[in-house]
Formats: sequence, structure tokens, C-alpha cells
Amino acid sequence: MGGHRRRFPIAATASSPTSSNTLRLLTGSSRVPAVRTEPTPTAMPSQRPDPETFVRRHQQALWRYARGLGAPSDLAEDLVQEAFVTTLRRFRGGPDAAAFVFLRTTLRHLWLRQRRDDRRREELLVEAADRLWERTQSDLDGGARWLDELRACTERLEGRAREALDRFYGRSQSRAEIAAAFGMVENGVKTLLQRARALLRDCMDRRQEDQS
Repeated sequence: MGGHRRRFPIAATASSPTSSNTLRLLTGSSRVPAVRTEPTPTAMPSQRPDPETFVRRHQQALWRYARGLGAPSDLAEDLVQEAFVTTLRRFRGGPDAAAFVFLRTTLRHLWLRQRRDDRRREELLVEAADRLWERTQSDLDGGARWLDELRACTERLEGRAREALDRFYGRSQSRAEIAAAFGMVENGVKTLLQRARALLRDCMDRRQEDQS
């Protein structure tokens, strides 16, 4: 596979000098050989793609596909990398077009799973906040005690985790805006918010247990 094959410049018509010389070189005669009609042999199973060549060939298109699905730039890079790792491990060989379909399908599943995981983390935070509301009987005081509990948990957060929550929820800034303010990539802000939400949720659950 790695050897360099000699290429012969076969011309468009057999009557040209180039064509005659090529035929003489290949067959010992300048006559055009008769075409024999034979069944097409069964194709041999394709080998797995060479990783470096495969990535170089499909990386840009796959990144564009990820962006088209809605993934932020830095997350798109992560999804592309994971899709390549999965495909190179699981794809058993076949035409290049089939390999790219496998890549796209893998990336789409990874993106949808990421979205589900994000939604579930948000749901867990909402559920914890709702439990805290009920525990503090905040229907009776307009949410005053509940807000106090939330503030107490927020104050337990440190540094950028606390500021990120304040910017995201308090000031309605986007992840891109927070990333610019922090000098971070957008996916880093996403991870920071996930960690901050988890800490906030754990704090709310602990305060409920202390009050029970």
C-alpha cells in the first residue's frame, strides 16, 4: 500500500501516438485489445482507514456538521475528536462515504447525549430548588425564606464559580459573554457552570436535611 505506483499517461483515444506508445509498452502491440466482458469480481473487504489520512480528509467537514447542529466552536472540536476516536475503534471497513456517514451518525448521537445531559443537570437543580421551596414553606412568605437559603448557598461558592452563576442567572449573560469576560473558551465556562450548579444543588439538599 505504501509503495509508489508508476502511472502511465493513457490518452483519451487509442489512435493518438501517446496511446499507441502506451499500448505497446503495456502489451507489446499498438493494437487496441478486444474488450472481454466478464463478471465483476467480488470486492475484497475494505481495510480500516489509516487514522492520519482519515482524520485529515474528514475533519473540516465533520466540524462544520457539528457547528451546523448548534454546537459551540470549542464543543464542536471535542465532539469531532470523540467521533473520530469512536469511529476508528468501531468502524469495520467499507467505502469512504460509508465511513463518513458513520462519523456523522456518531457525532450526532454524541451531541444529542450532551444536550440530554445538560437538560438533566438543569432539571436536577430545578428539582432541588423546588424541594427547598416546599421545605421552607415559602408559599406562606412569598419566597423570602427560600431566597435567603439560596443566597446562603450561593455565598458558599468561591471565585469564578460564584461569579459565573451571578452573570448567567443574575445578569442573563450568555456563555460566550462570560467566556470573554473571564478570558476562557466557551466550553470552559460551560464546565464551570455545571460544577457551580452541582455545588449549589448539593448545598440546598444538605440544608433541607439539616432542617428535617
